[in-house]
Amino acid sequence: MPFLKNTWYVAANAPELDDGLVSRMICGEQIVMFRASTGEIAALQDRCPHRFVPLSMGRRVGDSVECGYHGLRFDGTGACVEAPNDDETQRARTCVKAFKAVERDSLIWLWMGDPALATPETIPEFAFFSDKETYTSIQGYS
Repeated sequence: MPFLKNTWYVAANAPELDDGLVSRMICGEQIVMFRASTGEIAALQDRCPHRFVPLSMGRRVGDSVECGYHGLRFDGTGACVEAPNDDETQRARTCVKAFKAVERDSLIWLWMGDPALATPETIPEFAFFSDKETYTSIQGYS
């Protein structure tokens, strides 16, 4: 099924990422998201390139996600930063696809298309989601 790729998609409520890894299917692709220590949002293809295990079944280690199968670790750019049994050359060839992610108005927005075309200024404004004094919202995902 074709999807519009060069547009922003709401992927999660921002507080969901406070608990660790969050996995969602967006435009037919499984994505794992987490918050780095800097507060930035990392969004990666939820599949380890070694044995195709979902990275969301692993754990967050610092500013990376660790595959639960062999312990490969990937940072927010998708680069392999740790491979227990491989040298630097092998790590350099191992990576996962990363997606542009922005937190705005208590929502996590993902750009699924060409990253060069991702302009956060085009994200629709939903400021009322952040206004807890005036509005009440029910959080959840189904």
